Amino acid sequence: MIVSPFKDIEIPKTSIFDFILPEHQQSNDKTVFIDSTNDNSLTISQLRKYSLQLAYGLRKHQNVGKGDRVLILTPNSLVYPILFMGTQAAGACVSLANPAYNYLELSHQIKDSEVSFIFAHPDNIDLTNKILKEIGWSESKIRERVVSATEKSFRNHVSYADLLCQERQRGIPENFDGESAHDVAITCYSSGTTGVSKGVMTTHYNMVSNICQSNNTHSSASQLTDVVLSFLPLYHIFGLGSTLYTLSQQQVPQVLLFRYSLDEFAAAIEKYRVTVSAVIPPILNNILKSDIEKKYDLSSLRQLGVGATPLGEDLVHSVSEKLGGVVVITNGYGKL
Repeated sequence: MIVSPFKDIEIPKTSIFDFILPEHQQSNDKTVFIDSTNDNSLTISQLRKYSLQLAYGLRKHQNVGKGDRVLILTPNSLVYPILFMGTQAAGACVSLANPAYNYLELSHQIKDSEVSFIFAHPDNIDLTNKILKEIGWSESKIRERVVSATEKSFRNHVSYADLLCQERQRGIPENFDGESAHDVAITCYSSGTTGVSKGVMTTHYNMVSNICQSNNTHSSASQLTDVVLSFLPLYHIFGLGSTLYTLSQQQVPQVLLFRYSLDEFAAAIEKYRVTVSAVIPPILNNILKSDIEKKYDLSSLRQLGVGATPLGEDLVHSVSEKLGGVVVITNGYGKL
């Protein structure tokens, strides 16, 4: 009989929104996100307020709510957590798409997930509109149901900010307590290495369970003074899961990178004195083959959490040695 070395935990049957942003967080002024492109920041109370304003706007002006599927198609930015949590609060299921998708890839996900509303970065709107026309959306429907995932409108598409309801009553988040916690909340798409990509349906209970389990096994490794670098794409379950875990359990600043490059990764560590980051094995290979530790001050870094693909023991030792032997590299994907 295999017995876990960790203590049993109680997993609440509730929504992702209520678990991460419960009502008592409305006065929490801790900074939880920093946008590396402009240094703008977001506190947990602001995130809750804007998310509820967006949820109310989606319901009131777009009739988006429980049973609907909303596509988010944008790189990492300060807007992303608002779009994600706002859609969750409205009760809709979120379909997360890679903004680097080509025509065939994006067309497949839009059709397969049967979305009825889309938040798209301006760089992705033309391709999105082309696909929607081909599947039968009218010009007026496209104009109304495709919204810019930035602070500014784009051509005839309003900004998500225009949906933030400023009325005194911002509404309340959709309830998913009890058995409804098993409703699908997120659909992330696989990489498609064995065929076309497939939507992985993740329920509220799945994600809350994952956060609780992560906290049970990793809480002792976190510190109140941590600064986390979040550069993994939020459309991917690894990036999303680690970001939601940090937001829920640690509530320390997370620096969001718009796109990854090794220099931007290292520059952000130096600028924000980053202590922790989730990475994938190819990033460790990039570090190993570079002289990045000579170009940037990485002395604040104390931990790299690795996942998504198998990790070799030799790579761990080599990168750890290259970074001075002071950075702990943890593996979350199988055994070394």
